[in-house]
Amino acid sequence: MIPHTGFLLQSAAFGLNADMILQAIALAVRFNLIQQAELAAQKEVVRQKELNAEIQRQALLDQQKLTLSYARFFPHHFLDMLHKKSITEVVLGDYVEKNMAVLFGDLRNFTSILEKKSPTESFEFINAYLKKIGPAVRKHGGFIDKYVGDAILALFETNPDSAILTAIDISRMLKQSSTSIDMGIGIHYGPLMLGTIGEKKRMDGTVISDTVNTTSRLESLNKLYETHVLITEQVIDVLENKEAYKLRFVDHLYMKGKQTDIKIFEVFDVDSPDVIEKKIQLMPDYDMAISFYQKQQFKEALSLFEKCLHVLPDDKVISLYIERCQKWLTSPPPKSWEAIGQFHQVMEVV
Repeated sequence: MIPHTGFLLQSAAFGLNADMILQAIALAVRFNLIQQAELAAQKEVVRQKELNAEIQRQALLDQQKLTLSYARFFPHHFLDMLHKKSITEVVLGDYVEKNMAVLFGDLRNFTSILEKKSPTESFEFINAYLKKIGPAVRKHGGFIDKYVGDAILALFETNPDSAILTAIDISRMLKQSSTSIDMGIGIHYGPLMLGTIGEKKRMDGTVISDTVNTTSRLESLNKLYETHVLITEQVIDVLENKEAYKLRFVDHLYMKGKQTDIKIFEVFDVDSPDVIEKKIQLMPDYDMAISFYQKQQFKEALSLFEKCLHVLPDDKVISLYIERCQKWLTSPPPKSWEAIGQFHQVMEVV
C-alpha cells in the first residue's frame, strides 16, 4: 500500500523526469533534422559547384571549338602578322605591309577531269588533293591565304626557300598520286599589303599587291613552256642557298600592262631523274645559246639549241628558242631590239 501523499510526491517527480526526457528527445530529433538539412545544403552546394564547373568546362570547350573553326576560315598566321591575339580584335581596314614570297598553284586539266564527275565526286576530288597540299605548305612555315577553286594562293613570311621547297614537295607528291594530276606553280617575291577588306557585316582577309598579280601570271606561263615550277629573279636574289636547287633560265619578259621586266627561271628539281641529269649535262651549251640569242647572234644560238634539242627532244623551252632564232634569221629584228619578250596572254609570248 502506497501512502496517498507519497504517490503525489512520486507522481510529480515522475512527470518532471518524463518531461525532461521528452524535451531531450525533441532536441535530439531537431538536432538530427538540422544536421540532415545542413548535409543536404552542403550536397546542394557541391552539386551546384560541380554543375557550374561542368558549365564552365563545356563553355571552354565550345570556345576552343569556335576558335579552331575561325582558324580554319581565318588563318592564325594572318592574325599574327596583323599583331592580333584574337579574331575579335580584327576590324575592317586593318593591314600591314611586308615583303613576302607568294606561291600560286593551279591544277592542270582540271575542267576536263571534273566533266566526268558528279558534283559530289568533284568536291571529294578537290578536297582529297587539297588535304595533301595544306600540310605541305604548313610544313615549310607558310599558310594558304586563298582557295580559288582548284587553285591555291600561299604566303611565306620567312624566306623564299620555304616556298621553293613547298613547290618541290607538292609536285613530287602529285606525281606519286594515283590520280595522275599535275600542278603549275609560280613563285614571286616582293612587297604586299595584307589586311581586311569588305564592309561592316561581311569582311575577309586578303593580300593586295602587284606581287600577287605577277605570281598568278607567272603560274600561267607554265602552260606555254610546259614546265612545272617557275620563279622570278627576285626570288633567286634573296634565297639563302641558291646552290641547293636546280635552276635554269627560261625567259626575260614584260608582263601585260607592266612597265617593269622580269627574268624567269625554271626549278627542275621536280623533273624525272633522267631529265634532270640531261638538263645538268646540257647546261653549259644551253647557257651559251641563251647568251648568243641575247646578243643577236642567232645562227650560233640556233646551232647550240638544236644540239640541246637532240638530247631533250620534248623540251618546249628549247623548241621555242629555236622558233625565235629561225624567225629572226628570216626577218632580222631592228637595231633597237632587246631580248625581252612581251607576255600578252597565256600561250603567247612575242
